[in-house]
Amino acid sequence: MSNFEAQKKEIELSLARTILTKIEKKIITFKEGQEIARFIVDRLDNVRGEEKFLVFLNDLAKQWDIFATTRDLYRINYAS
Repeated sequence: MSNFEAQKKEIELSLARTILTKIEKKIITFKEGQEIARFIVDRLDNVRGEEKFLVFLNDLAKQWDIFATTRDLYRINYAS
């Protein structure tokens, strides 16, 4: 597994944790969580490379601001 693929997996887990935490705290509904998960699943497999992954995270954070922190942490920790 490449370094990028390992980073991508780590961020994927962070996205899942964010969805679950926000549902538990009633910040988003279960239905919204499903919608977000579908958005992620539909797009994530087609993301190749750091630049496209950052575009994906930007799109995700624009649609649901609960992911802005994840996007920003990716930029700081991983993006070249």
